[in-house]
Amino acid sequence: MAIVHSESHALETAFPSLCDRAIDTLSLIALAWLLVVGLWSGPSLGATLVYPNGLLFVEAALAVLLAVRAVRGQHCSPRSYPFLWPSIAVLAICAVSTGLRLHFHGTDSTTEFLRLWRNGEPMLRGLLIFLTVAGNPRALRVAWISLLVGMTLQAGAAILQHIMHVSRWYANLDVGWASGWQPTNYDPLAAGARLDTPPRVQGLTSYINLTAAMLAASISFWATPLVKCLPRKPWGRLALAAGGTAMVAGLWYTNSRGPMLAIVAATLLLLWRLSTPWRLSLLAGFGAFLLVVWPATPWWALSAFLVSVLLTLLARRRHLRFLWPVVAGLALAGGIQTLDAYVLHYPLTWRVSESGLGDGARQAIYGDGIHAALSSPWYGIGDAEAAWRVLNLPTVDMHRLPKVQLNYHNQYIHWAAAEGIPVALACTLLICWAVLWCWRRWRTTTDPLPRALALAAAVGLTAFLICNLVDAHFWRIEGGEFFWSLIAVTVAANLECARSAAFN
Repeated sequence: MAIVHSESHALETAFPSLCDRAIDTLSLIALAWLLVVGLWSGPSLGATLVYPNGLLFVEAALAVLLAVRAVRGQHCSPRSYPFLWPSIAVLAICAVSTGLRLHFHGTDSTTEFLRLWRNGEPMLRGLLIFLTVAGNPRALRVAWISLLVGMTLQAGAAILQHIMHVSRWYANLDVGWASGWQPTNYDPLAAGARLDTPPRVQGLTSYINLTAAMLAASISFWATPLVKCLPRKPWGRLALAAGGTAMVAGLWYTNSRGPMLAIVAATLLLLWRLSTPWRLSLLAGFGAFLLVVWPATPWWALSAFLVSVLLTLLARRRHLRFLWPVVAGLALAGGIQTLDAYVLHYPLTWRVSESGLGDGARQAIYGDGIHAALSSPWYGIGDAEAAWRVLNLPTVDMHRLPKVQLNYHNQYIHWAAAEGIPVALACTLLICWAVLWCWRRWRTTTDPLPRALALAAAVGLTAFLICNLVDAHFWRIEGGEFFWSLIAVTVAANLECARSAAFN
């Protein structure tokens, strides 16, 4: 009897451990899926209730797993997430605005529900990611790797799209994945016939400029660890350098002016924190990049690439490491343009002369958006009327505006016009506070990798917010997913409950 009792006791004590391992493994799989796929793809692509990638079901499964962990006493409290109550308050303001618009403006109820879905679902996913990662060093490592893999897939899709002459990956640009995989090719000679309209790539998101904004924000997640001399292994630093190069190449091929300039502006914020040699080298690196791409000649690009190879040998010396930004500027501009000229045989062009709407058309859009916001300041005019007004503006460039971009091409103006000034203020304050939180954590955190993650998020998401001055990325659900997922991982890595175990 004693033997039987001891065996049953052993089974009772072993089962919880086995159950815990199963729950932890399933949680990590869900976390990886939400970051690898969900970083550039929403559960309702095209703002419709279509689920081609299973993200919504993964979120539901992760919520159940977190609830089981809570019952078993293995959880981090949602109250530890600093944006929980502010997010709830913002959603409450959005709900009140929606109710007033339904009552007084007579807008479509399905459209209004989708609007609340676009605002709230990314915040909920951020909370789920935070609860999975916080206090769990293994989950933190999985999250970090998943972030880099998800960003690389987006950049890799953009680069392949450029090399394979694919204008988009799916049949319908508006719906994205839900329309099925059907790569659409373009003629590189026809696309390059006009020097001001080079081929543009879309990546894996539902429209081009969101791809560009995400890639611009992702650059800092590859570059920051290198600046901080992390990781220690040479192969790790080489992998990060390759990933950063892929981000820049993918961004370059989108030919989107706003994100390119936004990442420059966000990076320049770091100048005051750098020593004089590094500060001058960073400015020189930007100058070298522009110096190579401006003439747009093949021999000039090839010469710059060869010079970068020679400078690399010099920069290996410890006292000359401040030359790395100059090397990066020459290598990226020279290498990318050399590939286009000698391998792909594309006509070189000044890629930041964006081939989308002209500046005059954007000014007309912004003016109408401000007028719409002032005409209905408390609850807005709704997305449908905003789209109708944009499409019918008496501007010659309006016919070049894709249906998927029927917004005011400025997220803050679009919030004010479509949802009302209170919603615009609340949402803008919330996302700005989240980015400022990352900047503060970078200055106060001492652990190396959580500090590097905070800096990467601060720089990258600052660029993302700047991009929203010329586009409306939160108007698409993928934009909100991207923003709140990065914030959630950064917060989890930097809070006290995760600091002692992070990246040990």
